[in-house]
Amino acid sequence: LVGAFQDITVRRHAEAEARRSAELLRGAVEALDDAFVLYGPDDRLVMCNQRHRDIYPEAAAMMTPGHSFEEIVRYAAENGQYADTDRSVDAWVAERVALHRHPHSRLTQKLADGRTLRIVERRMADGHTVGFRVDVTELVRATELAVQVSEDASRSLARLQAIYDILPMGLTITDPHGHIIDCNPASERLLGISREEHLKREYDAGDWTVLREDGTPMPTHEFASVRALTEGVAVTDALMQVVTPERALWLSVSAMPVQHAALGVVIAYADVTEQRQQRQALLAAKAQAERASVAKSQFLANMSHEIRTPMNAILGMLALLKKTELSARQADYAGKTEGAARSLLGLLNDILDFSKVEAGKMLLDPHPFRIDQLMRDLSVIVSANLGAKPVEVLFDIDPSLPRRLVGDAMRLQQVLINLSGNAIKFTERGEVVVSVNVLAQSASGVTLRIAVRDTGIGIAPQNQARIFSGFTQAEASTTRRFGGTGLGLAISQRLVVLMGGELKLDSVLGQGSTFHFILTLAVAACEGTDPAPSRRPAALRALVVDDNASAREVLQRMAQSLGWAVDAAESGEAALALLQGLKDRGEHCDIVFVDWQMPGLDGWATTRHIRASGLAGDSPVVVMVTAHGREMLEQRSSTEQALLDGFLVKPVTASMLLDAVVDARRVHDQPHPSARGAPLEPGRLAGMRLLLVEDNLNNQQVARELLEDEGAEVQIAGNGQIAVEAVAAADPTLRRRADGPADAGDGRLHGHRAHSARPAAA
Repeated sequence: LVGAFQDITVRRHAEAEARRSAELLRGAVEALDDAFVLYGPDDRLVMCNQRHRDIYPEAAAMMTPGHSFEEIVRYAAENGQYADTDRSVDAWVAERVALHRHPHSRLTQKLADGRTLRIVERRMADGHTVGFRVDVTELVRATELAVQVSEDASRSLARLQAIYDILPMGLTITDPHGHIIDCNPASERLLGISREEHLKREYDAGDWTVLREDGTPMPTHEFASVRALTEGVAVTDALMQVVTPERALWLSVSAMPVQHAALGVVIAYADVTEQRQQRQALLAAKAQAERASVAKSQFLANMSHEIRTPMNAILGMLALLKKTELSARQADYAGKTEGAARSLLGLLNDILDFSKVEAGKMLLDPHPFRIDQLMRDLSVIVSANLGAKPVEVLFDIDPSLPRRLVGDAMRLQQVLINLSGNAIKFTERGEVVVSVNVLAQSASGVTLRIAVRDTGIGIAPQNQARIFSGFTQAEASTTRRFGGTGLGLAISQRLVVLMGGELKLDSVLGQGSTFHFILTLAVAACEGTDPAPSRRPAALRALVVDDNASAREVLQRMAQSLGWAVDAAESGEAALALLQGLKDRGEHCDIVFVDWQMPGLDGWATTRHIRASGLAGDSPVVVMVTAHGREMLEQRSSTEQALLDGFLVKPVTASMLLDAVVDARRVHDQPHPSARGAPLEPGRLAGMRLLLVEDNLNNQQVARELLEDEGAEVQIAGNGQIAVEAVAAADPTLRRRADGPADAGDGRLHGHRAHSARPAAA
């Protein structure tokens, strides 16, 4: 029994030692950085560490003792663990099992997640197989990258060598002491010496004559190569003349220091002899062209006056002719002749302006100006260009815009005339909107976005890039259909650039175009007090009636900028309903701005209902704001005209709305209310004495008759001296009145777009 007990004790001790050894071995295996696996003689898993399971996450569940190598590998392959199992899984597994059973196998295996493993397996004498898996992904990538870099470097070297050999520019490389150690074939051809002769030379060899650009000898220290080597800085495009026994040539030389202990400078030189000869010829041609340009400019300057004078006379005579009794055929001929004459005058003006711009003679003349006055003047011109087209022209002016700015108002207006004229020409129906918006503002300046938008034919994308070129339109058919030279946009672009902006285009074919630019202008100091606020009626309520949504919105914003409460209606019927609602609440409108042509009740019918029903109070101010010209108004009866307190032709500004209301309310305050229709009658210059200074007899006749037709008394002076004497001989009381201060409201012609100052009587 004692012996048996001792045997049991020994066995237990041995088993404990074995367990401790096994645990120690397992702990050591788990501590390995590499994946470890042990298979028995029957190829069934005995043990593996966690690192091994982490490498094969798809098959980790199978890695328990007892599973065979083939079972584990097949499971992993069928679950997408490996990257190279695109062929039959059975064949792939069979090949992998065969490698596993080899006494000593080593292979590289790619996994589906992009990693690369180095696998080493060795079968021991007792039949067990020990395996290690090492993640060599980074090593493989580094190796592949090194191979790629080597191949790229080889290709780059070959490419550089090919460039070096074929480059037409001569290249020479020196050592740090200035001795030539290499040159390319072009240097041999250029200098007429072989490579062997070249390598014996130094950069400062003196057997050639080297001259400066002015023909004097160039000392060695001025050589580009010497300067680059001694100063350590790059020298580019140094010009020198090299005289060899065979020929003389001009070289453009550049030299670059090389940051390498065995190298000095790289020198590049090109033969520019022919280019220099061509340059001399070009300079001579340029001088001749400049002389021709001066002669052309002088010719154009002289001819412009000579051509414009008779053209103005032609237009004036046609205007007088149209005032006489003409048959329908004669009126048609006169109208078409006037249109052709205006086109010819516009063409002449465009050519002269374009010539000035091209010659660099177009200069800006900045000075203080009022933007509202500029837009008033533009309104007159734009409405004249509009004619009878079914197009509404609108002004959308930011109410925060300063009243007085500093800039070239004439050139800015010229740009807007060109852009709006083009917009009208290429818009068959719809609207043209000229907008001025404030982007940024400070005490000294304001940044504006100025745009002209239309609903016209638009411009195709392939034509937009060349639309600003001179004598260019969107396509050839455009010129045939609409006429014009295409100079307006080219001139406008150059003027905008002179003013510090850039004219840009947004357009969709068939949907219209928007030309826009951004300018920064100084804000002018106010001179005296602004009379506008004192003249502005406060606490008024206005109604805007217009079927055009854009026009309605713009007019509403203008009236609101004057401090008025504003309602809007899209038709005459809607306006009457709105007024009835106000009346039911005991309220009324002080001002009604009504459009002429609207579906249903037009402007005239709406005005009659307002007057007859008293919906807008006892004596509302009714101003017709329409796209139709004053000549259409004159076709209405005096009774109809008497319904209106004012008549404005679009486009209008906020100040024009204000003037119409102020003048109308002044008429209402006069003792004889029946005078409401008087401002719409002809004879706008009645009672004025005007002095006309003009030396051309035809122009004298045209101006005299046009002014006298408006009721003015006209005196003509044939030159400046006669004019001065006429003014000196005029009635002194009238002269003082002309020279005295004028209130902003005096001299206004009520109901008309244009406003005149007090007459300076002769």
